[in-house]
Amino acid sequence: MKKRLFPVLLLAGFATTPVSAPVSAQTPATFSDTYADFVETLRVRCIGFENGAFDAPTEAVSRTADFNGDGITDPIVEESRFSCSSSATMFSGGTGGSYVHLFVSQPDGGYSRFEFLTYAAMIVTPQSRPDRPVLLLPQHGANCDVTAEPCYAAFVWSETGRFVSTGGVVEASQ
Repeated sequence: MKKRLFPVLLLAGFATTPVSAPVSAQTPATFSDTYADFVETLRVRCIGFENGAFDAPTEAVSRTADFNGDGITDPIVEESRFSCSSSATMFSGGTGGSYVHLFVSQPDGGYSRFEFLTYAAMIVTPQSRPDRPVLLLPQHGANCDVTAEPCYAAFVWSETGRFVSTGGVVEASQ
């Protein structure tokens, strides 16, 4: 019983951002070219698989936060918001979830992209450190040595330019 209560007690000191909060207004203007290039990569992947028809929402940014503390919000794009007519699972994923891409702003005006295989993305803001948002990701239970129940991984930005967690680090994929 204590093991199940511990995460609840731990999160009691945190506040989460609303899942349905509109965030497109918070997306930085400098992100538009990076986003267009990213969407084009997905479109090419879809067309390359049996000449599929690609469908992209106008804006697939699900939420934003300033993970690296530079004053520029870092957009999160959930791949499951895209679709391809020739593959039902190309972007929606499978039992392990789908890819969530987090774009972290860089001093040169560009963005580094980080990929996470998950069911969704949540941002948790510690009350004691609101300047250090935590990326909370529900993942397949196999990642936590359980099978039929999801588990969670929490990541924070490191000054080394990557996301860190007790389970390891996530480097930029681009």
